[in-house]
Amino acid sequence: MVAQGVAPPEMAFEHEIVHVEDKWAELLPARIPLRYAFFRYLGFCIKVRGSATGHTAHKALKPASRAALRIRITTSQGVVLDEKVGSHFKDGVYYVQDISLQDEGLHTINVWMESRFFSSVKPFSHELHVHQFMRLHDDPVGLFGGPYGGLRRTVDPYLFGGHDYEARDDVQWTDAILDECLAKSKSKLRTADAKWWLRQFVDQGELQAKKQQQLRKATDQVAHPRQGKMFLMSL
Repeated sequence: MVAQGVAPPEMAFEHEIVHVEDKWAELLPARIPLRYAFFRYLGFCIKVRGSATGHTAHKALKPASRAALRIRITTSQGVVLDEKVGSHFKDGVYYVQDISLQDEGLHTINVWMESRFFSSVKPFSHELHVHQFMRLHDDPVGLFGGPYGGLRRTVDPYLFGGHDYEARDDVQWTDAILDECLAKSKSKLRTADAKWWLRQFVDQGELQAKKQQQLRKATDQVAHPRQGKMFLMSL
């Protein structure tokens, strides 16, 4: 078993971890708006090194049991995700499910195998930049494609009235609006996956709005400390 961060020399690897895009899982982009920084599924598989042709499960190896995939996501604040996927699907793909990133900044994603039989697997590493002030159309190829691109393309006009970077905070994301978005997107996703994505989209917005309120409150207290003291004295 190769420990994370203690990899053999580059030429010694016999296998490699390949990032997979299919009808469920999407590829990690290079950057993404904070408002959309969540993923229903990320897929990975093992292939003989050099045999990978694109991001598919074609020629994926199918390790026996006790071959687990590990994923760790870190930021400057520390580890934000550390999970183990103990088994793969019949096509050899390991799926990491329901990932939500809640802060802007650089996120480093490392994926590796834990196995006694596959001891020479090149890890997968990716840097994802999460930006608060970014729009989907800043990277249309990466963010409007894939299995979830249609959902992003559909909800974004509700979120932004124009082409500025300030999201509207007066949108009431009712079940009716979410159902309308799902219908307009013409998504080929399973209903459960599409609805999870839409619900996470709403939850992400509520979380970011709450953070902004707390930030404004803290800023006001720093800028006007005496007002807070006078209010307490009047009680």
